[in-house]
Amino acid sequence: MPAAIFARLKNALLVLLVLWVSTTLATAASPSLGAIRPVGAQRGTEIEVTLSGARLGDAKEIFYYQPGITTVSLARVDDNTVKAKLKIAAAGAATANLANPKKNLDQASAAKAAAEKTLAEKRAPIDAALARAQALKIELDAISAESKRASAKGGLATASSAPAQTTR
Repeated sequence: MPAAIFARLKNALLVLLVLWVSTTLATAASPSLGAIRPVGAQRGTEIEVTLSGARLGDAKEIFYYQPGITTVSLARVDDNTVKAKLKIAAAGAATANLANPKKNLDQASAAKAAAEKTLAEKRAPIDAALARAQALKIELDAISAESKRASAKGGLATASSAPAQTTR
């Protein structure tokens, strides 16, 4: 096979490797909360809870949408489990924000918009690498077909019979 075919194959494999690593890293970074035990606590107390799910081992903080609960400590048990000591505020402090549900909705909407923007920024290079990998696969398929035709004719393709290269 001509050296050009090996060079294209090498480039295609490199792009596919980068794409695979990028998608693996992007997926591995997203934690998923499955359960909180115990599910309740008395106001004005501290309680130790167990958070379980997937990829929680790197957790550094807990985000709350309403005031009244604060994290005293956070400790990793394993990759999928974290123990947290929480302080539950007295009755007045925890219910103060319930009178303004629009503020809660606005805060949640802003957090969602920020997360979607971050996701879009991280997805753009992955989509570009995928498009390039697909283009290289099309080129490899064309080269493979030309090589098979040349082999069927009983000889290797010459420089004059090789397909013209296109620039992308």
